[in-house]
Amino acid sequence: MNFENIVASNGIAIALTGILIVFVALTLIAAFIALLPKVLNALSFALPPEDAPSPSRRPAASSGEEVAVAIGYAMHKRMTEKNRGR
Repeated sequence: MNFENIVASNGIAIALTGILIVFVALTLIAAFIALLPKVLNALSFALPPEDAPSPSRRPAASSGEEVAVAIGYAMHKRMTEKNRGR
């Protein structure tokens, strides 16, 4: 394997083309990320204003849900202890 095989198969041109494609793609991604806040500010007139999120409490679990959670925890604990060899 020597350098002549790379030159004969256009390896340098293929490598440079690949490098150029990756460079252009990364440049486009960086430009998109940099311009996104400006574009969103420009489009803010079309977007409705956000309402302040209201603090919401999770509804209390019914007794059936609590029992199911307790059973699931007990089964999990028993199976993990069994697998550890206790």
